[in-house]
Amino acid sequence: MNKNSPEDLIVIQITDLHIFTNKEDMFDKVNTYQSLQAIITAIKNDFPDFTMVLVTGDLVQDPESGAYTNMLEILGSVDQPVYYLPGNHDDPELMLNILDTHFRQQIQLDNWGFFFLNSYKPATHSGYLEKKELNTLDSWLAETTDLNTLICLHHHPVSINSEWMDGMMLENPVELFEIIDKYDHVRGIIWGHIHQNFSQIRKNVLLLGTPSTCAQFLPGAKKFEIDTQQPGYRWLKLKNDGNIETGINRLSQETTLSRR
Repeated sequence: MNKNSPEDLIVIQITDLHIFTNKEDMFDKVNTYQSLQAIITAIKNDFPDFTMVLVTGDLVQDPESGAYTNMLEILGSVDQPVYYLPGNHDDPELMLNILDTHFRQQIQLDNWGFFFLNSYKPATHSGYLEKKELNTLDSWLAETTDLNTLICLHHHPVSINSEWMDGMMLENPVELFEIIDKYDHVRGIIWGHIHQNFSQIRKNVLLLGTPSTCAQFLPGAKKFEIDTQQPGYRWLKLKNDGNIETGINRLSQETTLSRR
């Protein structure tokens, strides 16, 4: 890992936490509360001077106040700003009430802009971007051409070559890319949902999917299948010139997690 420049923004992405109201409950044989604690400890050790955390959906397994409260018990120990967006397991209105100012649509830091898209669609695991959401993105990108931009959402907008997961991707990616293709200051798109690492470049835009902080899904699987890799998170070094360095850090095999 290269030495950080003073101008680098060190952004941490965590996703698909799947926290329960009962801290002892498991998601695919992983105690999600315990694994999130371990991930946050690892982040603090790996990047003591990171800039902020982006949490890209599925904060909880079931959208209950107690589950969000349990999540905040852990993330409340983070001194840097933490920003959230909803996933298919979340309740955006409940999130807004509980997370308050940490539920934002866009932020600006130095010469970087961050836009958070709400791809939540009620009563389904797939995602959809409402016309109002897309129009807001279009207007914001038109007004911020001086900012290197990172777009964040929960659902994957491109196929990951996994039949069952691609059945739950963003339903209207063409509309999203029609907007993004108009602007050359969009540097990257990041998402969660897929519980695995994914990287691709499309028209000079870096497309990134990120492992879960709990159980992992097997890449390339035709049907639901759990991977044996450890929980992880993504780090991004956002350069002043618009370049992005990124990687995945995972918990060590020696990290004790409750698996039954």
